[in-house]
Amino acid sequence: MMEPRVLGLLLFAAALAGGAAPASAQPAPIVIDDFTAGPVALTVTTTANLVNRTQVGDPAHLIGGVRCLGFNVTGNPFQRQAALDIGGGHLVVDTGILTHHAVTLAYGWDRACEAAGGMHVDMSGQAGLRLDVVGLDRDTAGAIVVWTSAGIASVPLGMVTGERFKDVPFSDFVGDMDLHDVQYLAIVIQTGGVDVGHDYAIRSIKVLPALN
Repeated sequence: MMEPRVLGLLLFAAALAGGAAPASAQPAPIVIDDFTAGPVALTVTTTANLVNRTQVGDPAHLIGGVRCLGFNVTGNPFQRQAALDIGGGHLVVDTGILTHHAVTLAYGWDRACEAAGGMHVDMSGQAGLRLDVVGLDRDTAGAIVVWTSAGIASVPLGMVTGERFKDVPFSDFVGDMDLHDVQYLAIVIQTGGVDVGHDYAIRSIKVLPALN
């Protein structure tokens, strides 16, 4: 027979466990873009040539169901081809030697890339954004801008050669931002460094509850 003292300790421990508050559940990750919507292939050579395209897809893989894509070559002294491809789960960019470029990925706009009400996605409780980088041969520059019901906030975006995950905490954004109601999101990746001409591939962009 179990001793009364031992039985009492077990009952006390069970009572504590039963009364413990459950751990708060983290919000589920949000897929901004896994680049399965498309495909799209763009080739630009002319300096200052801005190409805009719109792709639609399943909102589970492309937030808001619409991607507004801009591809701009702002300097190309040797008239090299700059190429952008999306499809099969990747965004791939190849630019020629000394070619300055910028890629804009915009979410929340409609199929005409007009502001028509926005996404109204709740990102509260999330830690920030993560870009899953497959490969990058030169450092890039850029920015991320978020439009919310409280205003606009932004943060510089720079990816470093060899980096496989680029984490951007929401705490780094500057401006007025209410993550309970995110209406629009724009990501710009552009030329960085001295000897420009970039090749890189990105697998996905997500909002995560924890960034490691």
